[in-house]
Amino acid sequence: DKIADIGTDHGFVPNFIVNENISNYVISSDISENSLKKSIELTKEYNNEDKIKNRVGSGLKVLEVSEVDIAIIAGMGGLLISDIIKDSFDVAINLKKLILQPMQAKKDLRIFLYEQGFEIIDEAIIQDILEI
Repeated sequence: DKIADIGTDHGFVPNFIVNENISNYVISSDISENSLKKSIELTKEYNNEDKIKNRVGSGLKVLEVSEVDIAIIAGMGGLLISDIIKDSFDVAINLKKLILQPMQAKKDLRIFLYEQGFEIIDEAIIQDILEI
């Protein structure tokens, strides 16, 4: 599958996907050019420039309809994730799968997805324990 990592920041996820042979076509995007520079550097470090396309832009707007099969939107709030999907609904509804990881407003995101006709097919709760 072709995959997009929306809000990639450092580019860890796209490079993991390529290095683990999960996909050989990944679009890595971030709204901030400075954040995307980190992804570009990591992509070069791993020599993945031919498999990872780095793009500056807002949400799913960096994608054409049916350009990728899966979009990952992680590490932001549920309301922002809802807005990203709303703003590019034509792209979102043509995806095979959305992988979402809201940091807050999880219930609001679930309600939005249900109201828009999306189906949650799998869910996992991960607890990160920080020792100080």
